Amino acid sequence: MIQSFERYEKKYIISKTQASEMIAFLKLHMALDRHHNPEHIVPYKIHSYYLDDHKAHIIKKSIEKPSYKEKYRLRWYNDQTKLFLEVKIKYLKKSHKKRFEITQKELDLQDYRPLISTSYHHGYLNALTHASIGKYCLIDYERIAFDDTNKGVRITFDFNVSYTFDNASYPLHDEDVVILEIKYRDAFPLFVSSYLSEHQIYSRSLSKIGQSYQQYKGASL
Repeated sequence: MIQSFERYEKKYIISKTQASEMIAFLKLHMALDRHHNPEHIVPYKIHSYYLDDHKAHIIKKSIEKPSYKEKYRLRWYNDQTKLFLEVKIKYLKKSHKKRFEITQKELDLQDYRPLISTSYHHGYLNALTHASIGKYCLIDYERIAFDDTNKGVRITFDFNVSYTFDNASYPLHDEDVVILEIKYRDAFPLFVSSYLSEHQIYSRSLSKIGQSYQQYKGASL
């Protein structure tokens, strides 16, 4: 089954206290997403393996913040019973994500180019080159998410983000940092905008994979 998502995104860095307060507020307006037990909020785990060639051309391009960029990744949740290959394209402020399920055997591929190219028309993806594209960096975190599918609004809180290069794992931020993401199909939700303004929470440009790569390379140097 292929799933497609097209929406705008805004990202924020907040503290755990701010996250707890906003989660309590959102419970009055939105439902938790399908990965949660609705009776009590417990974060679920997300694992994303970003794909790139051996020179990290795709990640480096993303760090430059171009108006158009692509990302390829493998994703699974609390366990590996469902695996997804995701292709995410961002142009200006709008992103389009397409994903489909893959098998456990496909998780062990050395080159994902053929599998990626089957999800889009030939020649559509600019980041695909002749170089092999394999697993480059694993990013793990815990998420609490709210979803309103009718209005096309999704709000997520990501805790304890870590990244793994060369079998060594590192925290991306200190333990009090939470990444808030607000994704919306049409209009930014007014009740959320009012809450953010009242609490002086402002959006910023950030990328988990971009920050992870820069942090790791800086530490390596």
